[in-house]
Amino acid sequence: MINDIYNFKAISSMLATSGQPSESELLEICKEGYEIVINLGLDGAEYSVKNEKIFLESHGIKYVHIPITFDNPKINKFETFHQYLKSNFEKKIFIHCAANKRVSVFIALFRIIEQGWNYEDAYNEILAIWEPNETWINFLKNALISSKNCKIEIVDFPKSDLNLMIKWRSDNHINLFLRQGMRTLPELQKWYDEYFSLEENKLYSINMNDSPIGYFTIEHIDMKNKNCEFGIVVGEKRLHGKGIGASALKIMLERTFTQLGMHRIYAIIQDGNLASEKCFLKAGFTLEGRQRESRFTDNAYRDILIYSILEHEWKI
Repeated sequence: MINDIYNFKAISSMLATSGQPSESELLEICKEGYEIVINLGLDGAEYSVKNEKIFLESHGIKYVHIPITFDNPKINKFETFHQYLKSNFEKKIFIHCAANKRVSVFIALFRIIEQGWNYEDAYNEILAIWEPNETWINFLKNALISSKNCKIEIVDFPKSDLNLMIKWRSDNHINLFLRQGMRTLPELQKWYDEYFSLEENKLYSINMNDSPIGYFTIEHIDMKNKNCEFGIVVGEKRLHGKGIGASALKIMLERTFTQLGMHRIYAIIQDGNLASEKCFLKAGFTLEGRQRESRFTDNAYRDILIYSILEHEWKI
């Protein structure tokens, strides 16, 4: 029976997935009227069926092989899979790999990108098959970014996520550029309870597809002079250089100018933090000043750069 194939999962009446079928199970797939079989496993692997292509084509089924190395999945391979499945979605398709692990992630991505599933629901479908390791979690999120389908949201930062902030701030590269080098839970709890309880300071979580990946601060909100300061930390290093900070900055510029009614927004950036400088410049900020050697960190005096943007400049 087709249901007996290892890790078999019926996605719909026209789409099913599984681990590697045996030759007799491939025959069952033929009998069920599938028109296409897509294999994401590797030829010649211990689990593979010799001459699977020849067997299926002899029964009138189109065989498509997109080999995915389990320890090093590539986004371009997913893009090939995505386009092929999208183009043939009206046909009856069976997709397999060794254990339905590769396939479950590819199907989750397809659901998010093409069918509008939210990340959590799609990820729970993966968990019904297996719990992805770090390689596949990173692949999943990077593939979403590459597809331009990642959802960036700015929400209030929950105190329960302070442990994540500890992890991010404990990275030496990130901590080097922070004005306050706090790394311990008591320090961050005090910061959260006292500093961000003040009306002029706000702390937000940067979420990608409902998962926290960094934080955003609005500080020193001056309602009389319509000024405030922005700060961004993308804590997940695998997401650096992916435009996450720029997306968060775009959201918060609109929110701060339109809802808070600010006239000027500024950012204080340590010299050498090239990623932040690039991010703020791209958003329309102007370098308006330099405080020479005003901060001592990592055994050296460093300049502090002041960037700002005015309301009318943002509207241009």
